[in-house]
Amino acid sequence: MVLMVLFGLMSPQLMGKLLRMLERDLKQMKAGKLDMKAIEKLASIGCRGQYPNNCWADLKKILPEPKLPKLFRLELPLVHNVMGRFTHSVPMLLPHMLFGALWNHYPEKFTEILLGSRTCCKKFWAAVKDSPQFLAHKVGTVPGFEENCIPLKIHGDGTPVTGLGKGWGKLVDIFSVSSMLVTGNTMLRSLMIFMMFQHLICRDDDHHTMDTVFSMFIWSFKACWTGRNPVEDWNGKKMDYYEGIGEYFCGGYFFCVWSLIQDLEHGCKVYDMPNPTSNACCPLCPVGRQPGCKWYDFRPDAEWMKHMYDQMAWLAQGHPCL
Repeated sequence: MVLMVLFGLMSPQLMGKLLRMLERDLKQMKAGKLDMKAIEKLASIGCRGQYPNNCWADLKKILPEPKLPKLFRLELPLVHNVMGRFTHSVPMLLPHMLFGALWNHYPEKFTEILLGSRTCCKKFWAAVKDSPQFLAHKVGTVPGFEENCIPLKIHGDGTPVTGLGKGWGKLVDIFSVSSMLVTGNTMLRSLMIFMMFQHLICRDDDHHTMDTVFSMFIWSFKACWTGRNPVEDWNGKKMDYYEGIGEYFCGGYFFCVWSLIQDLEHGCKVYDMPNPTSNACCPLCPVGRQPGCKWYDFRPDAEWMKHMYDQMAWLAQGHPCL
């Protein structure tokens, strides 16, 4: 293993982590608690390394069948610089189906990455109960919200995936959802629900990619808000062809979207917020649009701070993302 590090095939950090895991395994073996049969199975993949191309196929045969929902295929309006406008089936993972599967099949993981505990839930709502966001939200009118409502944040950002650092590089927009009640490993608690190549996104009024995506998000998050399986599909048509329609899918827990997390560029491109490079750059106040409100005024008594929008004033601006 040391030679792999010296030849650049492995980082020293990974070597240290693997050796610490080996140390724990050796202690378990000494105590007679190590599952040697499982180790032998895993070591045998690819005919013990003789056929490395078969390793992944052999590993999949050993792993248990996941009980998470299958990806939902959505016909999206897209555009290409050669093909022009077209529609194509694109996968997404609907949040209400994902949360329901975690609750029913992996209850410990549901608690670990979504709920934390009822105490965490109570502490969160006690901390925000006097905020303008809470006072303008319907969550406070729902009986038992202090223990049963899990606040969510949606994170969106663009990242390069092909041709890194090249002029022909391509980026994707990635959307993920996570609970605001727990902390821990980001890879485990941040649940990716959708991704899309930026160069395929169309913004024509009659062929709008993100409008279709958001209609699916809204439909799924509405189900999360009620905590029940939807009775109508995303087009408003009655659904009576599957079991559990209208029933609680998380045992009475429900969810509300409390925060949108993104950088200014993503907010402009995806949520149609003001361009961060313009004079009127802020979606939360009239900076650059009202006399005396300058975006470069950072004094404690800056004029723009007196004109911060509340919810009704913000909605009155006609922001397209809502």
